[in-house]
Amino acid sequence: MKVLYIASNTPYEHVGHAGGKTLQFYISNMVKKGVTIDLVSFCEKDVVNDINNDKTNINRHLIIRERGIKNSIRNVISIPSKFWPWHRYGNLMTWNAKNLLINELKKLKSTGYYPDVIVMDWTQIVIMVADIKKIFSDVPCIASEHDVTFLKYIRSANHEKNLLLRCYRNIQANNMRKRELDALSLCDVIMPHNNKDAKLIIESGFKGESLIHPLTAYYDKSNLDYKRDSNDIIFYGYMARVENLSAVEWFARNVMPLIDDIPCRFLIIGGGVTDKLKSLESEKIHIQGYVDKIDPYFSKGMCFVAPLSLGAGIKVKVLEAMYTGIPVLTNDIGIEGIPAEKDLDYYHCDTPEQYAEIIRNIYSSRENDFILANGKPCIEKNFDLEKSFDEYYDIIVKLSNKKGD
Repeated sequence: MKVLYIASNTPYEHVGHAGGKTLQFYISNMVKKGVTIDLVSFCEKDVVNDINNDKTNINRHLIIRERGIKNSIRNVISIPSKFWPWHRYGNLMTWNAKNLLINELKKLKSTGYYPDVIVMDWTQIVIMVADIKKIFSDVPCIASEHDVTFLKYIRSANHEKNLLLRCYRNIQANNMRKRELDALSLCDVIMPHNNKDAKLIIESGFKGESLIHPLTAYYDKSNLDYKRDSNDIIFYGYMARVENLSAVEWFARNVMPLIDDIPCRFLIIGGGVTDKLKSLESEKIHIQGYVDKIDPYFSKGMCFVAPLSLGAGIKVKVLEAMYTGIPVLTNDIGIEGIPAEKDLDYYHCDTPEQYAEIIRNIYSSRENDFILANGKPCIEKNFDLEKSFDEYYDIIVKLSNKKGD
């Protein structure tokens, strides 16, 4: 069986971001099943060495995001596709990127290659399904939806304070909703990365006949036992993402002043550190930056916070924190897609005062047995990676047998 993966980001053995880890998990397990994998994907130039060191037995066709005058000219031509709010690709895929991807797929086909199934990862690729089907017309297609992108657009619009920009972002969000749902309707199978997103797609007016089958996002199953050994309040995530930076800024400015009398520190962990983030550093706020493993921090910290107001999809950092056992404080956006019960499996917080009150209780009592006893079992019960892969594999095998029907 030959499966073609098309992805907006390249997975590899030690990839740092959550979506890449999920794709790497499923691809590597497909290889173990003896499936022949070809991967067409975009990647940054600075990770090419890491990709080349990957031992996963797949055929890679990399589209490297280049810098320089030639690419700059192409990017200038692509400006309308980035900002025109009614664009056919929802401002996700530029003219330049679209041409690079289509040319790479045509080049692959010209060698005589023809897959049995196509798996498209991330909405940036899914939204191009009509173009992909023109190249591989009778091949069944799977949409792996890491998040529902139009929900992210809606939240960005609601968060915008400038009235003109909010109007513009609302137009973008409505266009994205239509484009995303239309693209999904052309797919044979839709795989959202949690049950909540599957429900959202159906309730948003999806009229296609595609099979909708959620899969489990990959999370690191830490074997460490939680044993608090510090007063660190931890935030973890890729800090160049606006949803993570805004959450950290909000917490630093609104919650930290309320607990200034407690000998604790706000520990911010994750790559993509910006100058804007560095400006927050102080005696009580420490920017750790990228770390190879988050487990040692989760296993000793006082608590983990995720005061998110932007973004969409399941938050793997919350899964991993709950699995480790550290007390988790978050809101509706942070816990979405995770069937956890507030104040039983995690602490639910919306306001700065709620975060401050719970942190004070955790600090003063060091008694969190109730929450600790429930967080990990909640994740184990609802997020079975091995079962999810078995179902994923079975669906792809069945689709491959329908090729050309």
